[in-house]
Amino acid sequence: MAVMILIFLLMVVGFCVALATSLLILYLGWRVGPRFRKDAVFCFLLIVFGVSFWVVVLSLLFDPMVGTGADFVLWLIYSALVGATPLAAFPGLFLYGSGRR
Repeated sequence: MAVMILIFLLMVVGFCVALATSLLILYLGWRVGPRFRKDAVFCFLLIVFGVSFWVVVLSLLFDPMVGTGADFVLWLIYSALVGATPLAAFPGLFLYGSGRR
C-alpha cells in the first residue's frame, strides 16, 4: 500500500513539475513576442495543430502501455509528458502570438 501511494505521489509531482515548467516557458514565449508578425489566426491555428499533434502522439504512446501492464517508470514518464501538454502551444505563441511588436 505504501509503495502505491509513493508511486502516485511521484506521478503527481512529475505532472506538476512538467506543468509548471511548460507554463513558465509559455509565459516567456508570450512576453518575447512574435518572431514573424503578429497574426491571431496563424497563432490560433498553430496552437491547435501543436496541441492536437501532441495529444495524438501521447495516445499512441499510451495505448500499448495499458495492454502490457507497464511498470511505474513508464507511468511516471507518461504523467510528466501529459503535464507538458501546454508546451505544445509554444510555437504558435512564439512565432505569431501577442507581444510587444
